[in-house]
Amino acid sequence: MAISEPLRWAPFLLLPAMASAQAVDSLEIRHRFTVEGVGNFDSDAIHNDVLDPLVFGGTITREARQRALDAIGDHGRGGVELGGRISGTWGNCIFGHDAWQMRTSVAWQYALGVRFSPDAFAVGFFGNAAFEDRTAKLAPLRFEQWNYQSIGFGIEDAASGSFLELAFVNGTNFNSADVRRADLFTATDGRYLELDLAGEYHRSDTAANTGFSQGIGAAVNAKWAKAVQAFGAPARFSLEVTDAGFMQWNANTRSVSQDSVIRFEGVSVNDILDLSGPVIDRTTLQDSLGLGYETGTLLRHLPGRIEGVFQFGTLRKPGHAPDRYAYEAALDQRWLPGYVPKIRLMRNFSLGRSFIAGAGAAYGGFGGLRALARVGFYTKNGLAFELETPNAIGLVSENAAGKAVALNLQVLW
Repeated sequence: MAISEPLRWAPFLLLPAMASAQAVDSLEIRHRFTVEGVGNFDSDAIHNDVLDPLVFGGTITREARQRALDAIGDHGRGGVELGGRISGTWGNCIFGHDAWQMRTSVAWQYALGVRFSPDAFAVGFFGNAAFEDRTAKLAPLRFEQWNYQSIGFGIEDAASGSFLELAFVNGTNFNSADVRRADLFTATDGRYLELDLAGEYHRSDTAANTGFSQGIGAAVNAKWAKAVQAFGAPARFSLEVTDAGFMQWNANTRSVSQDSVIRFEGVSVNDILDLSGPVIDRTTLQDSLGLGYETGTLLRHLPGRIEGVFQFGTLRKPGHAPDRYAYEAALDQRWLPGYVPKIRLMRNFSLGRSFIAGAGAAYGGFGGLRALARVGFYTKNGLAFELETPNAIGLVSENAAGKAVALNLQVLW
């Protein structure tokens, strides 16, 4: 039987495992079922007394908005990540390789990222009255919001943990803005306003608010892992990409491209762009600026992620814990506005026969310096559960920025 073209590349991804000196006959091949979930919202300047009402609903006090505005430097960043993934591996001796297993996954992802100027925050959360007889610099401003699901199939090497998976992606919602110039001048007493605007805005078809699919696409999920020696102890390096692909939004996708000066007359100063919600909202933006849409298909790359992880140091492995080492260093990047390279350092500890715990720090992503905490419980009959917070202080403090929690449940049999 001929092997399909995508699978011809699988041996190159799994080459480290094929070259391993370990005999696969001695490797215990087991089925695996994994459930992963993450919830995270964060910002580099806006604290939880503003973020919590934005995400969960509620009133934002003027004092909280002012503290956030004062904390923004040249620009502000923020974002939301919500998602879950169920994956499984089974079988062995795929395509004649004893350690190869079939792999499949189902995932749901919601992602939002924004990068904004201080003036954009001020106008968005206070209105433009304070800019009377002045120009507010609302740009540069970039914003993306995604909601999509995926189902993937591939192969995984049980010896190394390397895998290659091709996924079909279904898009249910998309919303983006890329504003290169937005100078808003407010005349005295609000006699008129002028907006010098250059940018693009896109959103998926929501006219009827029906239908599960607004776009389709494809993605690659892959991981390359290699066991090595470092500092005289066992170590492991891995490089993983998630949702590396594209989405084609359907012919009813709405877009607008603007490069002109828009003049408003006969309106009150306080009535323009005085938003009580997020800085960008698709309906309010159109209504406020009087922009018309054109419809047509739109091809965009997915908000994928790439991450490199280096682990080293001996750690007693309780039960059937996932591969853990005493020390971890990681660097990741996600293709979303406002997300900057994130570095993570972690120290893990064994606690008795069934537990491990970890503590560390991270910097980057949508936020700044963050404290990390992890706890895991494992049994010898194949159950492993881990709970982690990438923002430990934010979970309990309104004076911190952001909240985050992640979980991983794994069953082997």
